[in-house]
Amino acid sequence: MILVLYVQECILITLVHILPVDDIIGHDPAIPLLDMDFHTGLSMQKEDFHWLISEYAWKDTTVGQEMDNEAETTSAFVPGFGAMPNCHLRLTNIAEGELEHHDNAGIGNGRTDPGVGAFTPYHDRQTYVTKKVQAGQELFVDYGVNWFLTREVDMGLVPILTSYPVANRFMDSFKDLVERITSDDTKKEVLEEALTDLWNVILQSPYKSRPHAAIPKTFHDVKRAFDIGIDQLEVEQSIHTIDWLSENGKCLDYIDYNNSTIPHAGRGAFSKRSFKEGEYIHIAPLVHIPDRDVLTMYVDMLDPSTYEDVRDTSKVTGYQPWLNYCFGHRSSSLLLCPYSNIFINHSKEPNAKVVWSTDPVFHNASLLKEPVSIFDNIWSTKLSFEYIAIKEIYEGDEILIDYGDEWQEAWDNHVEKWKPVENAKTYISSQQLNSNPSLPIPTEEENDTLFVDNLDAWCHFNKASLREDDYVYVWQEEDMENEYQVLSFIDRTYIAEDEDDSYVYKVVLMGEEDEEYIVENVPRRALSFSQQRYGSDFFIPQAFRHKM
Repeated sequence: MILVLYVQECILITLVHILPVDDIIGHDPAIPLLDMDFHTGLSMQKEDFHWLISEYAWKDTTVGQEMDNEAETTSAFVPGFGAMPNCHLRLTNIAEGELEHHDNAGIGNGRTDPGVGAFTPYHDRQTYVTKKVQAGQELFVDYGVNWFLTREVDMGLVPILTSYPVANRFMDSFKDLVERITSDDTKKEVLEEALTDLWNVILQSPYKSRPHAAIPKTFHDVKRAFDIGIDQLEVEQSIHTIDWLSENGKCLDYIDYNNSTIPHAGRGAFSKRSFKEGEYIHIAPLVHIPDRDVLTMYVDMLDPSTYEDVRDTSKVTGYQPWLNYCFGHRSSSLLLCPYSNIFINHSKEPNAKVVWSTDPVFHNASLLKEPVSIFDNIWSTKLSFEYIAIKEIYEGDEILIDYGDEWQEAWDNHVEKWKPVENAKTYISSQQLNSNPSLPIPTEEENDTLFVDNLDAWCHFNKASLREDDYVYVWQEEDMENEYQVLSFIDRTYIAEDEDDSYVYKVVLMGEEDEEYIVENVPRRALSFSQQRYGSDFFIPQAFRHKM
């Protein structure tokens, strides 16, 4: 499979061979954007840098894996297929599923590794085909109708599904007119010229509408639409020849990601083919952030005049995780954040380098001469990097670049000063517990903060069906319908080498009206776990944050 993209005001992404329905064509990571409105002081209400970030963010509930529990308001930056395909509501042929995995990429147990919190654990959001895709056909995802309705000022009247019946009725009427006018062959050439002028007048009508935007843009296309209809015309126009794509496009399918070979680094990018020195590896269109302060996170405090939580700009708690995936310079406020592959890690012995793209279709080099403030009002990506091999790379090699001395110094200082948080060795995430029932759940004695500051636990329990002995209930199988929150795990008893129920637990549950129940003999299958807000690795105070 080869993926090719090009830019023509925006990104187009397509494939060079036919794909059947349900075929998986991509698996992307996701980076949470945490309480952005709060930490930026609602700056997205202004015409500034925050607007462009929002255009590349997904709702947390659409990506899954408990991301909506990260913070009060969370959205997801999903590079790859999550950021590149455009939307055409009528030609949608791919869709984004939920994230398949959440893990620490094997960097160590608990929270003892200095890489904890420095990379996203959310990955493998699969993109699948919903309609048969022809070779060279553009890939479209569905943003939803509201995406266009709320951007009318910036994008104009983009056609939506209800626009096409009206546009087709107009085309049918216009076709009848053309057939009557051109019935005399002796005047056909002159009349066609007049009809072309007439169509241009129609296109230039000041009375714009979404159906008007759905009609063909040239009289040549009008005649084609007479034969096959607007719908099929748009399908034809979404397809490019393989030769054209080979000449004008950039391949995106030369690298994949897996756990990095670099200690503490999380995931990395690996070559799917061999490269010679100087060869192109990958292109990286860049989301620009003119002022990096947009990624700063602050302490919240109570406003005495409104009694609402507001940010205390005098107290910085850290930076958005996205900062670790952005490029910047110490002398500039500008950040440039790739939205293709984000997993190319650092090495002082790299096998690749980052360069500005020399292709004007992808990269507007003239903007590099302008002040950073010019990007405040540019609402689409205009700059691109390319990754180039600087030595021979073999299939299966991890692709590595040099982030620079500033980044290396910051990382070395981080490692030197790193001290794990309290109970780091016994920390277990909700995803680990839910996906691996054989893991022993820490008791309150083993980790007294796990179910206070990080996780919530839930137990299926029905007081009416259980027998009571001295205010201690013994869990039974009769009823699994009701669910209560676990306040603490008092004890754990090993019972057998069983994949699902190796242990039973004695727990304290919160019942109705704050009544507490002590329940023993609770099996693992009666328990489930969820992440508390602000309890994940991202919020560890010493989590590493630094631009590349």
